[in-house]
Amino acid sequence: MASVADFATRFAAALGSLDLGLIGRTMEFLSSTNTLITAAEKSVAREESDRSQADPDTLCGEITTLLEVVAGSAQIAEAAQ
Repeated sequence: MASVADFATRFAAALGSLDLGLIGRTMEFLSSTNTLITAAEKSVAREESDRSQADPDTLCGEITTLLEVVAGSAQIAEAAQ
């Protein structure tokens, strides 16, 4: 069974073998990647919004709905008079 001193020695050796520069570069890369992904998400959301506004079926549906609402309002107003 390994003693506490043996474990401490192995742990210290493992810490000494860590390449802190590599860890720093990896963290910098991950941070840059996160920033890039965040910017891309905003761009994708904007593009999706633009595409949905340019969809003729969506526009026709919205216009039809508005005309039906207006026509329904006009029929209700006529019926009230």
